[in-house]
Amino acid sequence: MNSPEITLPADEQVRRAVRTEISRNVIVEASAGTGKTSLIVDRVVNLLEQGESLDHLAVVTFTDAAALELRQRVRRALTAASCGNERLSSQAELLPLSVIRTIHGFASVILRRYAHLTRVDPSFSVTSGHYSGNELLRMWDGYLVGLDDSLLLQSLDALRLIGSEGLLALACEIESRHWITDTGPFGSGEERLRLFRSRTARTIDFLDSAECSDESDLLYARSRTLLDMVRQLDRGNPSDPAVLLERARSVGTNCGRRDSWGGEQRLAAAKEAAGSLRAELVATAAAFEGERILGQVWDLVWPFVSELRSLWHADLSRLSYQDMLVLSAESLASNPPFREFV
Repeated sequence: MNSPEITLPADEQVRRAVRTEISRNVIVEASAGTGKTSLIVDRVVNLLEQGESLDHLAVVTFTDAAALELRQRVRRALTAASCGNERLSSQAELLPLSVIRTIHGFASVILRRYAHLTRVDPSFSVTSGHYSGNELLRMWDGYLVGLDDSLLLQSLDALRLIGSEGLLALACEIESRHWITDTGPFGSGEERLRLFRSRTARTIDFLDSAECSDESDLLYARSRTLLDMVRQLDRGNPSDPAVLLERARSVGTNCGRRDSWGGEQRLAAAKEAAGSLRAELVATAAAFEGERILGQVWDLVWPFVSELRSLWHADLSRLSYQDMLVLSAESLASNPPFREFV
């Protein structure tokens, strides 16, 4: 009886290279269910067969479930391959010491195992964020009460247009992004216009070409108003962002008659397009208005952000998930001998 013919995948040669060529880094891009995890496991076994030690490898993934599956599959692969292979048998015993973990688990190993180099408390606790809502409100109120009257007077537009709660939310966003130390990441007007045009191009084309049998239809008229605002933006930064913002906010798009648009479906599509364009206009005009008072906002918010960061980083017995990644990366980047050892 003939054995069934085994059909190898069309990319078998590439798969073999990924498994066996361990002297170089490789990047594998493939959809779900195509065998990426199996390739990782095979690559680990090949590394061990060629002299690497399991406790010196890092197999990193993103979720606890994926890390557990990887660990189980590495154990099964080592068990299957270790028959008669003394080296692989000894490697299987090192599995409890291996770093087959999530990215945060890997960072935790680095920080705890080498706490004398990473400067953290090895028994640190992990939190999802830095401060609770109540802590932030209490500190923000105390900060505002202690401000000089001159700074408050200079920041009246920021307080009036954004509000105390909005400024606190912005401060929290900046504090959580450790790389923000100046206004550069907030972008320029030219960049905002480019993004606006790229996001709205198809919507504008749709509204421009949409057929409506009655030009007095309310949705049709308001769509033309929105398109006029777009043409204002196309001429460059709005001369008065606050006026454009107020106009965009005042344009309602939940209107129109289905008879004018040729049926309920076409009316719904026109409503969706007009609503989307209105939302983009509001967001862009608000960004320009924010840029006008950016100096005020920064002068008001940055000292509070600096205070939050100083207070948090003074105590390395509790770290957020982001702190773990940042501190482990900084420790490795700033200490070449440590990087080579790890």
